[in-house]
Amino acid sequence: MKKLFLDANVVVDFIDGTSRHHIITVSLIKALRKQNIRLYISPSTFVIINHLLYKYIGNRVTANQKMILLSKMFNFSTEDQMVMDQVSNSGFSDLEDAVQYFSARTVKPDFIVTHNNKDFPINDKTILNFHFLAGKINAKY
Repeated sequence: MKKLFLDANVVVDFIDGTSRHHIITVSLIKALRKQNIRLYISPSTFVIINHLLYKYIGNRVTANQKMILLSKMFNFSTEDQMVMDQVSNSGFSDLEDAVQYFSARTVKPDFIVTHNNKDFPINDKTILNFHFLAGKINAKY
């Protein structure tokens, strides 16, 4: 395993200290980074996190400083015309899930890690449940 794409819900848990999955998510991401696994997020996830940070912190300068740190922790997938064409023709019931999925495909990850496997195509063997991965990596709760 060399490349993982993290769904937005995983990154939100990483940032949100009040999330019930926060501690395990931080532990898992640290463990993955120690193993030199390249972690990818989408540009949309970055925007979602920026919005949530600003809303929570209430200070644009502090939120931007945290976003700079975040941008150094993760690699980014692509969201271009090709991805948006795939999203438009996908049949996904949730547009954000479609953007995540097709954006993830641009980096050819070994796995797409999510809390909600049901949000993605059931026959895609690269969709990996967060808790399953955490157990395999021995991330500490």
